[in-house]
Amino acid sequence: MVIAILQLSGAVGQIVGLGYPLLGCFASGGLALMMFVALLVRRRIGDRYGHWIPAAMYLVGNVYLVIAGLYR
Repeated sequence: MVIAILQLSGAVGQIVGLGYPLLGCFASGGLALMMFVALLVRRRIGDRYGHWIPAAMYLVGNVYLVIAGLYR
């Protein structure tokens, strides 16, 4: 339940970040951190690499949003 609330808060933060870029950077950074931890968990439980793809894609996308937001 906590993870769902954090993800929803991050999504709302990204939407609000369209008007306030710094808030969007923090929201994207938080979501990127969550996806990085998700990759670590996938590695620890021994999932195949194909199961890592969604978390890796979201990680890359959120890192891009953080960097793009900093230079906006």
